[in-house]
Amino acid sequence: MRLTRFLLPLLLLLFVVNSLTHTRQFPYDAMNYVDVAWHVTQGDGLVQTTVGVFQPRLATLPSTGPVPFVAQAPLFPLLVAVLHALGASFQDAALLLSALGYLLTLGLGTLLARRFYGDGGAQLVLAALLVYAPLAQAGRTALTEALALAVLLGSIVLVTAPGKHLRAPVLAAAGLLAGLAFATRYALVGWIPLGLLWILWRGQGRALSGAVAYGLGAALPVAPILIRNLALTGELIPRPLPSDQGWQQNITDAIQALLGNFFLAERQQVAQGLVSLVFLGIVFLWKRHSLRLRNVPHRPDVLLILWALIYTSGLILQRTRVHFDPLDSRLLLPAGVPLLLLLGNLAGNPRAVRTVLALGLLLALGREVKILSTPLEAPAIVRSPRLAWLAKNTANADRILGDDAMDIPFFLGRPHVFSFSAYPYNEPVDTDFLQQIAPVYVVVRPSEGDKKDARYGPILAGLKQGVLPPGLHITEQAVLHDARIYRVEAEIFTIP
Repeated sequence: MRLTRFLLPLLLLLFVVNSLTHTRQFPYDAMNYVDVAWHVTQGDGLVQTTVGVFQPRLATLPSTGPVPFVAQAPLFPLLVAVLHALGASFQDAALLLSALGYLLTLGLGTLLARRFYGDGGAQLVLAALLVYAPLAQAGRTALTEALALAVLLGSIVLVTAPGKHLRAPVLAAAGLLAGLAFATRYALVGWIPLGLLWILWRGQGRALSGAVAYGLGAALPVAPILIRNLALTGELIPRPLPSDQGWQQNITDAIQALLGNFFLAERQQVAQGLVSLVFLGIVFLWKRHSLRLRNVPHRPDVLLILWALIYTSGLILQRTRVHFDPLDSRLLLPAGVPLLLLLGNLAGNPRAVRTVLALGLLLALGREVKILSTPLEAPAIVRSPRLAWLAKNTANADRILGDDAMDIPFFLGRPHVFSFSAYPYNEPVDTDFLQQIAPVYVVVRPSEGDKKDARYGPILAGLKQGVLPPGLHITEQAVLHDARIYRVEAEIFTIP
């Protein structure tokens, strides 16, 4: 335990330092969150500079931005704006929120494990969480997963509190956290009814009044979001285009994400999945005689299993209906971490448990020391000829259309940016849309081959391969190793 008290604070400090200095992971979605936060601080409200981000039907979009930010939950960029007002830069604020979510997840996960399994279980779960690669990845990436997971676990902590503590104010706070989890990631909406049903199932004290308090707490953040979305889009939550994958592929992806990403996220998944299956088989053989199925519904940790099943099945159903990113360890994190807490059930010999915890701490610490010793990368604007060319040859008054173009306002501050992605993320760009936004610079990344290029539609597929489409007043401006850049003038004509 003395080793833990020394190594754990050191590990967490290194984690935050690495996040702010060496890794600084800003995927395209994260860049958009920072942009939305900037607009909030300018008094523009929840809007985004880049037209077309999570707006799949390009033909219906306005010819200028900013546009309402509705397809993703709003809490994360709002909190980024708050931290910026307290003195942090926008980028550091986003990274700090994810790091905070990581630290809270470690603490709340350990708290739940202690409640369910005692001190030994808590130590075992802490060791597992420290080496769980998808959680560490989420904690150092400026996205919503780590923060949303922490808020979700906070609600679970309150809902599973001992019966004597389940008063209306506690359950109202649990409901508020459930609503805030939805306000961070829409996909966590399933926890709100599950938490409500769990309160009624426990049936201790004034279950009905507790359920009402929980529901009112959840409604506080949820209702304004749904009302705003409905007013702006006509839908409670804007829908993407139809999915390109069937349920079989999505089930396969989900299982692989849960079983094949423990030590290395998105790498060597088959090998890790086989190890996970062998481990689960050993645990079943070891514990089969001690299983008491009759008492399972009354155990609070069964809630973790129910939530993981509901969340995973809901995600599979949604991915089968509409298109979004493939089901990977990032999207399955809200199921993976609760399932990981069940490892506390395996706590036995205290000395062995302490050894496992020490090993987990050393592995996690070694990971952070390795990151700290890695040389810092040059800024993206230096590494990308595409960004460097745009910085030199365009001005704020220019319109720019590019694939996944969120980095253009993020790095260059350009205010008139349009973004497209391959179908079915977006409908293909056509002549009418180009005519609507011209004059415009069109920036396309290198060709990915005929089959993949075709998903961008005939105009952009041709531009990726250096073929100028007929009927457009278009000139090639630059050919770089990471992009081709064209200029489309306002005069568009049709060749007879």
